[in-house]
Amino acid sequence: MKKILGLDLGSGSIGWAFVHEAETDSEQSRIVKSGVRVIHYGDNVVKKDAKGKISESREPIKDFEKGMGLSMNAGRTKMRGARRNLQRFKLRRQNLIDVLKKNGIITDNALLVEQGSGSTFETLKLRSQSATEPISLNDFARVLLMLNKKRGYKSNRRAQGEEAGTAIDAMGIAKLLYEQNTTPGAYSFDELKKGRKRLPDFYRSDLQNELERIWNFQSKNYPEHLTPENFEKITGATTKATDYIFRNEIGTEQAEIKGDSKAKRLKLYELRKRGLDEKLLLTEVASIMVDINRQIGSSSGYLGEISDRSKKLYFNNQTVGQYLYEQVKMNPHARLKKQVFYRQDYLDEFERVWSVQQKVHPQLTAELKEELRDVIIFYQRRLKSQKHLISECEFEKYHKAIPKPSPLYQEFRILQNLNNIVISTKEKGEFILGDDDRAYLNRWLRHVDGISDAEFLKLLGYEKKDQAKIKFKKIEGNRTFAAITDRCLKVLEYEGYDLSSISNPIERHVEIIKHFDHLGFETEMLRFEIDFSDNDFDKHPTYQFWHMLYSAEDIEKLKARLVEKYRFNDMAASVFAGTTFESTHGSLSAKAIRKILPNMYDGHIYDKACVLAGYNHSSSMTAEEIKNKALKNNLDLLPKNSLRNPIVEKILNQMINQINAILDHPEMGRPDEIRIEMMRELKSSADERKKMTEGIAKATEENEKIRKKLKSDFGMKKVSKNDIIRYKLWEESGHTSIYSGKPIQRADIFSPKYDIDHIIPQAKLFDDSFSNKVLCERSWNEEKSNDTAIEFLERKLSDSEFESFKARVEKHLKSKENNKMSKTKCRKLLMYSKDIPDDFIDRQLRESQYIARKAHGILNEVVRNVTPTIGRITDRLRDDWQIVDVMKELNWEKYDA
Repeated sequence: MKKILGLDLGSGSIGWAFVHEAETDSEQSRIVKSGVRVIHYGDNVVKKDAKGKISESREPIKDFEKGMGLSMNAGRTKMRGARRNLQRFKLRRQNLIDVLKKNGIITDNALLVEQGSGSTFETLKLRSQSATEPISLNDFARVLLMLNKKRGYKSNRRAQGEEAGTAIDAMGIAKLLYEQNTTPGAYSFDELKKGRKRLPDFYRSDLQNELERIWNFQSKNYPEHLTPENFEKITGATTKATDYIFRNEIGTEQAEIKGDSKAKRLKLYELRKRGLDEKLLLTEVASIMVDINRQIGSSSGYLGEISDRSKKLYFNNQTVGQYLYEQVKMNPHARLKKQVFYRQDYLDEFERVWSVQQKVHPQLTAELKEELRDVIIFYQRRLKSQKHLISECEFEKYHKAIPKPSPLYQEFRILQNLNNIVISTKEKGEFILGDDDRAYLNRWLRHVDGISDAEFLKLLGYEKKDQAKIKFKKIEGNRTFAAITDRCLKVLEYEGYDLSSISNPIERHVEIIKHFDHLGFETEMLRFEIDFSDNDFDKHPTYQFWHMLYSAEDIEKLKARLVEKYRFNDMAASVFAGTTFESTHGSLSAKAIRKILPNMYDGHIYDKACVLAGYNHSSSMTAEEIKNKALKNNLDLLPKNSLRNPIVEKILNQMINQINAILDHPEMGRPDEIRIEMMRELKSSADERKKMTEGIAKATEENEKIRKKLKSDFGMKKVSKNDIIRYKLWEESGHTSIYSGKPIQRADIFSPKYDIDHIIPQAKLFDDSFSNKVLCERSWNEEKSNDTAIEFLERKLSDSEFESFKARVEKHLKSKENNKMSKTKCRKLLMYSKDIPDDFIDRQLRESQYIARKAHGILNEVVRNVTPTIGRITDRLRDDWQIVDVMKELNWEKYDA
């Protein structure tokens, strides 16, 4: 008899049955034991909705099945984080008070709080005064305590990326614009005329000021068109919205500017300069308004606002305290919260206040200043290392996975892709790359982040007549070297060199090295040829240069190191210090890749290269290996937080407990085989795949027609996928909001007034298809939150309005027009949360696959054979055995009620 254990893993329970299966006609199969292990999640589980809001999960199983993000510890972690932040602030405050007492600044009886009527902003007033006039030591202590509370925005270098360099450069440009009373557009035109290739970034406030100056001057010439009301409409509008306002409300199109991209760019900046004091055509005004709003929209919102505040401090010669007090002085109810400044602004304020007070208080020594500033108030420790969270190599035990930006990993990925490519031509049929072609393409791909299939075939000399094809749309290159090359080009542009005419990346790289050498910069780190078979490959100048850029945390120290080691000037050091790389890791270690790489250079595909290196890529085993495999007597529980999903971790640990109990049971023991139910869906048939392909082709053709329509009728230069979806939803709904029944004007299709809403929220159903989307009022979408459409409208609308909504849906359902709403969408519009079928839960399906993969690996440690099965097979067996309605029959009273 063969001993078989069947497992059915679910989010709320684990079903199991231990069976003796007959292997001969004389034997009789029988069920030895069966049962269900219910999974309890406890009371600490929290859920996270689509907006990231954390709340208690009263029904973890249902929330998991609905696809919500669940965590056993997120709620506790959030509260613990808040407690830690508060405790750190209190500790800084206590340390500050102790040091002030020790140095005789305050006494034990010092009053450090606001007291009495009208004292609400007393400390803020003192803070403002302390930057210009002496105050008492006790008041000075109160100011220091206020500085200690909020210390400003400071990001680490990797998260910050180029923002730090942008802010520093922009301040210098802002000062220049202020002194010369000019605008970003006029400045850019003059610089381009001088031959400058790359323009600096500008503050949003400077761009907004330019918009206003041009509008005010041109409105004198076109008072009936450029009205204050229209100015309000375009202020803060997107590029598309600005164009639409000029086209449909002001009644003019943009000017047609001829020439290549460089000529058009120069002409726009010329118009922006002339627009300050010369009458322009109304079409030209439209063009420059659209262009300025494009620049405003492309700036960073959060950091842009912080930078603008810093700029105001600089030009008004104010400290943060003076800036804030000025607001409450004018309006006591002014909101000071969420007015964030850079850490440097607070440091500047500290320096100014200290310098003023030091003149009258000899107790304020240089040593005390250093202790208060660097040790107590503004001290910030380095981020803790997270290396322990990096996964281990699947081939080499105790070796961590390699960072993806590593030159070694980039070389490995290029070769892996090249060796997988199969070229198909009409004459030769299918074949792989030869050694010479592979080496040539590898060298080319080292200098670019990727090439298209058309570029790939062109490099190999194929023409259209050859009808050559490959199955890849894009072949990835060396993203790390491409990022470094991009920085080199940026440096050369600042130095006045233009290499844009060189299309060959290899030839362009030779020119980069030549110009860097001419500028006196080090060039050895730009030799991208690394011999990875050399044990000292990590000593190669290119590898060390990458590692310096990748691992540095302090941007100022990095700049200094770049200047010292590579002889860069300050500008070049700032540019390279802004280089950022992806932060993810591969699945293999550097040790494993170096063993596999020689075989990949020989043209072997990945799995073959692994075998030649002595690794078993697929983790599959031969019959002999299965027979001789050493089995564990018991399974170890998964360590806490070892998986990316705590619910999955809970299920698998419950499965391990169940398996261990069966292994120790005298009637059952170790099974010969475990059969585990995996995903619920069978793969699509050939006919289904064919229908899907035909549907995609039809949709592509329809979208292309709409794209042309938007360009011709709406004047859009660039039409995004989102624009097409918005237009299709608008057409489909009969130019009305299906929720409110109110008409949607053409002018508002692409405006922020309307949102694309998911009928059934993504927190409940991960369905991003067209059949789950409608165009509705933004305010309604925000209010709708995580309700389904009908649940939200039943709550919001009156009885008559709600019946009108259902009538609109029924009308679409019965409509025979071509562009009507699909029946699927109509059903979703009328669907409550409780009616969402299990088949819709795509997230649950993916999690089930994840559970099954992990479970398969765990179970292989105690049995020789683990066989996955499929949910539909179980459903079919349940139907064949006529046990579909067993639960209903057992609980008939509940169903009969």
